[in-house]
Amino acid sequence: MATTELKSSVMDQLTYESLGHLLKDPDPAVAEQAMTLLRNLAHSSVGAAQKEDIELLATKMGSGKLVAHIKEAFQFGRTQTVVQAVYVVSNICTGSEKHKSMVMQMGLLPELSRLFDHEDNEVRVGALWCLNNLVWRESGISSTAGRTHRVQTLRELGFAPRLRALLDDPHVDVRDRARATLDCFDESGGEQRMEIDDPVPFLRSV
Repeated sequence: MATTELKSSVMDQLTYESLGHLLKDPDPAVAEQAMTLLRNLAHSSVGAAQKEDIELLATKMGSGKLVAHIKEAFQFGRTQTVVQAVYVVSNICTGSEKHKSMVMQMGLLPELSRLFDHEDNEVRVGALWCLNNLVWRESGISSTAGRTHRVQTLRELGFAPRLRALLDDPHVDVRDRARATLDCFDESGGEQRMEIDDPVPFLRSV
């Protein structure tokens, strides 16, 4: 697993500007690999480093550019690129209140809602993990004001009925994740989070 220091060293050589160009590459295989790198940059297997890694990514790339790349992948990327992009968001949702607010306030929620209808079940599961991580409450710790506000906002935006509809999804993984995420909407529940998003190899068959 790459440490924060190793990620910084790699990106000092590649540069975030070059990564941005690769994310827009006309070759879909290249764009997918670039999004996979972005996913790994937003992940750490060490809990204490997770927020640091996300903050480094958002600061170096710029949160606006980061979100723009994700939205573009959602709208125009091939399915496997969308999968990588949705798990970038899921990883960000395991970060600090600031990072969760980035997802809540920068136009990603309508995109996640749209992904609930995606034909690929892996994409639907990933979108559900994003919501799960936004409203997750650690066992034994009372709900924070930020979490309470996120739950209220997501309810007002109609996510609860969207989640209930996915309880009838033909894929069991989608149904199970929808059920667990609905439980997280309950102030007394919601103690499951994807803390570890296994890193994805940069090279894969395409």
